[in-house]
Amino acid sequence: MPQIAVPTASGTGSEATIYSVITEEASHAKRVLLIKCSLGLVDPELTYTLPPSMTAATSMDALAHVTEAVTSNAHNPKADILADWVIKEIFKWLPVAVAEPDNKEARYAMSLAANLGGVCFSDTCCHLGHATAHSLGVKF
Repeated sequence: MPQIAVPTASGTGSEATIYSVITEEASHAKRVLLIKCSLGLVDPELTYTLPPSMTAATSMDALAHVTEAVTSNAHNPKADILADWVIKEIFKWLPVAVAEPDNKEARYAMSLAANLGGVCFSDTCCHLGHATAHSLGVKF
């Protein structure tokens, strides 16, 4: 059955990966699911109503993906080039997206950055930062 991903935040880039994370509220556990999407529909307009704090938090996930991609033992030229561009875009556009949630250019840039961040970590995998975050993030 085809899987379609429609992100509503600019962070995980899951639509470009085989990974999805589900948080189980009752057990305070995060579960990683391997789901290969057939189609990712990235529409920046779906992020307009995301509160500024969530915009910032989810964008830090995108930044973590690309910084872990370039520091991974599996880093490679494609991921390095994409990650460099994504980092610059996040630093340029995240403050605008937080301050001006309806700014179309900022939301477009952040949606693209998150998507390409997913591509980067699909090519390289995440490491200690994400392992720690999965353990601590669900509790705190």
